[in-house]
Amino acid sequence: MDTGFDYNHTSLTRMVQENRLVATHDFINGDDDVIDQNNSQRFHGTAVLSLLAGFEEGQLIGSAYGASYILAKTEVLLGETEAEEDYWIAAAEWMESLGVDIISSSLGYIDWYDTTQLDGQTAAITQAANIAVSLGVIVVNAAGNEGDNPAWRMVTPPADGDSVIAVGAVDSQGNLAASSSRGPTADGRIKPDFCAMGVSDYIAAYSGGYVYGSGTSYSAPLIAGGIALLLDNNPAYRISDILTALKFSASRGGNPDNNYGWGIPDFAMALGYLENGTPISDYYIEIFPSPARGLVRIIIQNTDNIPHYVTIHDLTGIEIWQQNTFPFSDEDTEISWNGKNSAGQDVASGIYICMVDFGDRTIIKKFCILQQ
Repeated sequence: MDTGFDYNHTSLTRMVQENRLVATHDFINGDDDVIDQNNSQRFHGTAVLSLLAGFEEGQLIGSAYGASYILAKTEVLLGETEAEEDYWIAAAEWMESLGVDIISSSLGYIDWYDTTQLDGQTAAITQAANIAVSLGVIVVNAAGNEGDNPAWRMVTPPADGDSVIAVGAVDSQGNLAASSSRGPTADGRIKPDFCAMGVSDYIAAYSGGYVYGSGTSYSAPLIAGGIALLLDNNPAYRISDILTALKFSASRGGNPDNNYGWGIPDFAMALGYLENGTPISDYYIEIFPSPARGLVRIIIQNTDNIPHYVTIHDLTGIEIWQQNTFPFSDEDTEISWNGKNSAGQDVASGIYICMVDFGDRTIIKKFCILQQ
């Protein structure tokens, strides 16, 4: 649900052609036209939807581009009124009646509330979101962009809901965006729940082509899309299962706070947790920064103390660098790669693949390097 959606954008036509646009409704005007005029009213919704459903080769691949979608127009671009909250609530009820699995919402309302009411029970929109969750719908909502607003700073309803997955924004280096709304809630709960890329995201423009945009509006659909992939693997997963797995996999899972929540989830790790009922394995790798300029750091966890073999490959599969590594007891192993091939020459800027071979399994992770 959002301001409006131009699903004739080149990144969204595949969704229409494959009959994955299930239903649309404009709760503002009382009809089924969510495109309307070619003006900025539909900018925000088109951009958010492209991060979920978008697919244009060489341009954009949405986080759940193969899913089916229901679109609700609920947000009036100019001004904030309580009627918009009512539209959101009506849309949530309509969506639940059609059997949706996930509601992805990049909206929030504070003008008629104050921070003492962020208890997960007071705001009407939060109550509606909680009811939707109780009926089996996973609600993912932007945390809000009030972090640098001294008059508010906190998450915006419905992100304060105990059952709502609130998503904050980080940049490509994992640093919290200054505008990303923070916790705690009025009753002391940690918010946001997770973070995702919300600074300079590449998004579809309603007028055609692509632009860059920032805000928790753009981090929320990335988390919602990842959850859609988890459900695609097994629709029987419950929200409690998914939350547990995401918290286990996230970058700050062991030390959550009211800036990042549990951090940035690793959906591959979360999937392993869901499939096994235990952590994905005693093996994982983390690569940062990405994009890297020059030096790449590779963190390897290997609690079984098995010798492992690290290789870097280009996208054609050609091996360009390798190193044997031996773990130190149960501690993480860190190695560095200086962006040079085995002959000592700088590799070109681009996407590379790190493979860590543990003997009985291989873990693969992509990363980006930008040469000076």
